[in-house]
Amino acid sequence: MSMLIPFILSQAVVGGYGQTSPAAAELDGYYNPRREVTFSGTVSGKTKGKVPGMAQGMSILVRSGKNLREVELGPAWFVGRQSAAVNMGDKVKVTGVPLRVGRQNVILARQITRGRNILALRDRDGMAYWNPVRKTRIAVNAAAQRMDNRYQGTIQNLNTYNIDGETYSGYVLNTPDGPVNVAVAPTWYWNNQPRFYQVGQNVTLFGNRAVNYNGVILVNSMDYSGSSIILRQGGIPVYGGFRRY
Repeated sequence: MSMLIPFILSQAVVGGYGQTSPAAAELDGYYNPRREVTFSGTVSGKTKGKVPGMAQGMSILVRSGKNLREVELGPAWFVGRQSAAVNMGDKVKVTGVPLRVGRQNVILARQITRGRNILALRDRDGMAYWNPVRKTRIAVNAAAQRMDNRYQGTIQNLNTYNIDGETYSGYVLNTPDGPVNVAVAPTWYWNNQPRFYQVGQNVTLFGNRAVNYNGVILVNSMDYSGSSIILRQGGIPVYGGFRRY
């Protein structure tokens, strides 16, 4: 059974998943933590939908008793790159917010629990992990920034780094203390974000040196036009996906 049509309708109504716009928080405004529900069921279907100009999205169908619910996960480029997948027949627990779209009811998922693993899609405030921009700058990340090293300088050039066998996008930053190599995020994740920074721009970032990687700085957050780009929270990368608890 396919519910691709209501999935596409829901994208059209609430904005879809922007792939190249900072407004990729389209669905965040519809996520009200006070309306969260949790239910368990069995995955009985998977669908993808796409509206022109938007990134392809992914949803699953979860049968809970007599109810069949459509659960929207997020953009396929993000969901499909996680370390584990939600498969047909899996028994899962869904946490999310109901949303009425036309005559259809969907669930915007915050997390999917499968056994001892969690597919983390949004934080507790409903902010999507595939969109690292947070509107409140220091207030959001002040505690974490105090624990990190602060680097400020001019982007000399773009670069890539190998971290734990994965290719990371990054920069060479000219600072008052000399050039610093900084790794931002896996290329598959960073290339799906808007081009926040360009060569010649002055930037401020917070992070720590990666152990055993020739002193490369792993970025936790960066300041961006009055906002912060949050890449790690409590040491956990926002692009991590399934997390054992």
